[in-house]
Amino acid sequence: MPRAACFHAQQAAEKALKASLIFCGIGVRKTHDLKLLASILPEGWSVGEDVASLADLTVWAVEPRYPGELPEATKEDAEATVEQARKVYEATLKDLEEHSYDQTDEDASDEPAEGETS
Repeated sequence: MPRAACFHAQQAAEKALKASLIFCGIGVRKTHDLKLLASILPEGWSVGEDVASLADLTVWAVEPRYPGELPEATKEDAEATVEQARKVYEATLKDLEEHSYDQTDEDASDEPAEGETS
């Protein structure tokens, strides 16, 4: 199901960008335009540097979910979009770490509090 993979890859990249915006205290817009979301990030965030990849991913946000004029996605499309989304995710983690986000604090909060069960 390459079309579904392309859609979910776009969604993963979108959520990563929106997480960066939330971390920066910037209001998140209701948009699927990854280029726009990246343009709102403050200077010094590398996640938005590959604008061409963001534009390529944005194509898979809405239209492919419905029958229409777009050609069917191929296995190669799916592989490429998943790789692009992975790069956005990895750049997001790198940026968050460089801006003092400590992922280990979040991991610790997944533990049930004393007396709680999971």
